[in-house]
Amino acid sequence: MLRPPDAAYEVRNEHPRQLEQVSAQARRAEQVPPLEAATEAGPRSGAQGNSWAIFKTFLDAVADAAAAPVAAKYTGVLAAADVFTRDNAWTLLESLRIDTGVLGPFGIRP
Repeated sequence: MLRPPDAAYEVRNEHPRQLEQVSAQARRAEQVPPLEAATEAGPRSGAQGNSWAIFKTFLDAVADAAAAPVAAKYTGVLAAADVFTRDNAWTLLESLRIDTGVLGPFGIRP
């Protein structure tokens, strides 16, 4: 016999839904200006002239921005939310990016 969902079940299901929503918003809103990422990944990191290194820095910054509010909400409520939310946000952003056809640095489309 199946038991009705409990509060923990709801939390476990709400976390990924909220993370996906916030990740999509962060990607669309460009909360992190691409120029800021280019500056951060500049000559210090050896990324000068390497648009993919700059693009990864940008994606990392967007993942950080997307994960922060979700991790803050679920830390102490959902085990390891503080540990894995950022990695999950990065993966969601990659999936959203590929699904929408943004395959190269800064909106380059095939």
